[in-house]
This record gives sequence, structure tokens and C-alpha cells, in this order.
Amino acid sequence: MKITTNKFLAAMAAGSLLAVAASANADSQYGYNGAAKGVSAQAQVNIQVNVPELVILRVGDTKAIDLLKLNAQATVKSDPGLIKDDANNIAAAWDGAVPGFEAESQKLAAYVWTNAKGVVLRCESDDKLSAINLDSSKVNVEVADGDLKHPGATTACGEKIDIPPNKLQTATWVYSISSDALANAYAGTATQTTVYTAANI
Repeated sequence: MKITTNKFLAAMAAGSLLAVAASANADSQYGYNGAAKGVSAQAQVNIQVNVPELVILRVGDTKAIDLLKLNAQATVKSDPGLIKDDANNIAAAWDGAVPGFEAESQKLAAYVWTNAKGVVLRCESDDKLSAINLDSSKVNVEVADGDLKHPGATTACGEKIDIPPNKLQTATWVYSISSDALANAYAGTATQTTVYTAANI
């Protein structure tokens, strides 16, 4: 018997469909027993759950970029001591010792949360402090309380902090500059920008 090409292709397609149907999991079955014995039937449902990835980070204020002012004050040994006010031509009993400088520390609250695995917190700073002979390694950062570590002991950063999923981490970070660093700084004002990033890349 002669089989045309079209009939041959149709037969092949039907055979393929039967093969697929035989290997697929059915979502409709029946059980039958003519002797009225126990039978069973099963149906299958696949349930897919999609959870979007979320990383949320806060350092300082929620609505503005914080400006931490580490304003140094000079101390002249003997008289006048700590200099607090702007003035000119004020009498001083300077003993010839090198003046010292100190700046009050500043605090920021930091928060981070994610539901993703592999998230790390890191940071980087620009070099704008070089205008007054300082750099980001001279800005110290300590954790006053909480469990969120800063990505390095200074704003030079350099470390990556692992952020566990589904656990809120918070801390108070304290920023400061040592007297030794200030003693080598030039007079003037410079502003450094430090960018914090939490990501799973």
C-alpha cells in the first residue's frame, strides 16, 4: 500500500503526540475495579510562588543627605588655651609649643534589611579632603551600639559586610578625626562624599 508524504507526516505527528501524552503527568485519572474493591484516583497541581527581591538601606536622615561637620578648634598651651571665638589681635601668653586641634565627633543611625541571599554592604569615598591635606583614611568610624558593622574602620572603607536575609540590622556610627590628623591639616574647608551601597552583586 502506498503512503503519501502528507499521510506519513500526519502519522508521525500523531505518534509523537501519543508518546508525549504517555510520558506526561496526568491531572485527571480514574480508578476502576469491577469487583467493587478499593480504588483510587489522583490529580496534580503545581503551585508557583514568586517573591520579589528587596534591599533597603538608610544611613542618617530619611529625607536629606546628612552633612557631618567635624569642626576643629585650636588649643594654644598656656594662655588663651582653647580658642572658642573669632577675634583679631588678642593678647596671648604663648609658650612656643605647637598648638593642638580637636573636633567633636558626629553620629548617624544606620539601618539595612533584605530578603535576598548574598547581599553585602560596602562604601567608597571621594578624595575631596585632599584640599586640606587630609584623606578618607583619616575619618574614623566606630560602632557605638547595634549589630551593623561599618565597611571599614575609616571612610576609606575597603571591607564588605555580609547582610543576612530577613534580619533587620541597625547601629549608631560615630565619625571622628584624631588630633594627630588635624595637626597636619591645612586651614580651610573641604567636604568629602561617602556612598554606601547594599547589593548582591
